[in-house]
Amino acid sequence: MPRESIVVIGFGWVGQANALALARDGYPVSFYDVGAPAEHYAEHHKEHADLYRALRRLNDPLEADGPGTVYIVCVGDRVDEEGNQDIAPIQRALASLKDARGTVVLRSTVLPAHLTRLDFDIYLPEFVHKRAAVNECVNPQYLVVGKKTADSRIPSFIETWRQRSVKHIECGAEDASYIKYLSNLWNALRIAFVNEFGCSIEEPVDQKAVARIDTILSFIFGDAPYSRYGRSFGGNCLPKDTRAYTRWSEERGRDVSLLRSTLISNEAHKHREEKYPHLPEWFSTWPNGAGSG
Repeated sequence: MPRESIVVIGFGWVGQANALALARDGYPVSFYDVGAPAEHYAEHHKEHADLYRALRRLNDPLEADGPGTVYIVCVGDRVDEEGNQDIAPIQRALASLKDARGTVVLRSTVLPAHLTRLDFDIYLPEFVHKRAAVNECVNPQYLVVGKKTADSRIPSFIETWRQRSVKHIECGAEDASYIKYLSNLWNALRIAFVNEFGCSIEEPVDQKAVARIDTILSFIFGDAPYSRYGRSFGGNCLPKDTRAYTRWSEERGRDVSLLRSTLISNEAHKHREEKYPHLPEWFSTWPNGAGSG
């Protein structure tokens, strides 16, 4: 069976990780982006730098269209400080594919309620960390395949990734979104809890205190992900996804006081970082050691 032709829409951190992973797996990969993003993964890995040369940039999203084309949409959402999610960039990207003959796979982070407004075939939320995103696409910790309809065709590359995944599930698109947010909110909650508990042990926090706190925490948590005392959670995903899901849940009348408190606690910890700039930066690994973020 001939391999599918892949077109990645949106060539940021997630789009590039997917493109490089699929190029590594031998798929012909093209990409389209309205901007001129830097090559994020080329600097630290020679293989990644070589793989960039194998990617073809398109001038139009449908330039390589065909029945065997798979479009992977990796356009980011926008979330303001109040937690309002703006999916207009994702909607525009999907609108540009309305005449596509191939399969559309959505990898953007979208709240469950917003998915009904979008036209795609498969929702494949990503669970990658920036520092190891390419490897985590090739060998995923979680593979969640959300089918828009019962007869949505699953591309062959997803089947390949499923065989390598540590944990996988096939479900509806809405449930796939809930799983995505559950993962990120759980990680945010763990970070906020560990930092708050660590500060309850000892302040002011000097290097000796940090070591003592880590000893206490590691007795219970060991090397579990997101269990290191240090900086607050930040980056591109955890803050915005926690804000968006919390705001959306509150608008529906749900009691999510724990999630709201996670944001409050993390914000307070940011102020501690100003007072104690030596608080360690850290990153976590998946239980199988495949990646970090």
